[in-house]
Amino acid sequence: MAFFTIMLPSILQEKKLKLPREFAGQQGGKLTGRAQLSLPNGRVWDVGVLKGPAVGEFWFDDGWSRFVEENSVSEYWFMSFVYAGASSFKVKIFDLTTCEIDYPSGGFDNDGVEEDDSPSVQILDSPPNPPTQQTPQFTAVEDGDEDDSVQFLCSSQPLKKKKNNASDSGNEVVML
Repeated sequence: MAFFTIMLPSILQEKKLKLPREFAGQQGGKLTGRAQLSLPNGRVWDVGVLKGPAVGEFWFDDGWSRFVEENSVSEYWFMSFVYAGASSFKVKIFDLTTCEIDYPSGGFDNDGVEEDDSPSVQILDSPPNPPTQQTPQFTAVEDGDEDDSVQFLCSSQPLKKKKNNASDSGNEVVML
């Protein structure tokens, strides 16, 4: 079973995540007091599972804020959780571009603590153009503007709507 959440400001402020009631109703009895959150890069976080006062109410609490902070999760990011059994979840994180984030590469133990078993390295130069987080850009279109193009994320070519001249039905066809 799987569920997702959008990181609303209230979730970040409360520093805990309420599990969906439907999920808790089906899997809540199988959850222990701790859960493991695994990312695609192999890192695993141990978080507390708090049973709420209402029936079927469960929260990720102790350790949740550390998971959020160490993965630089921001407002309105999307997270998917796939229950793998034994209080273990496979988690994927998506930013405002709707694309999965680049997770930090290994070098961490299972508690999210960086391991340092290699010689020290000094960085002499920084990259000329450090990566920046992309945010969606929206452009206002005034009434009367005849441009009916649609721009898809990760696409540089707009799609144009063209009237289908084969019939007078007024149906529009998207030409690729």
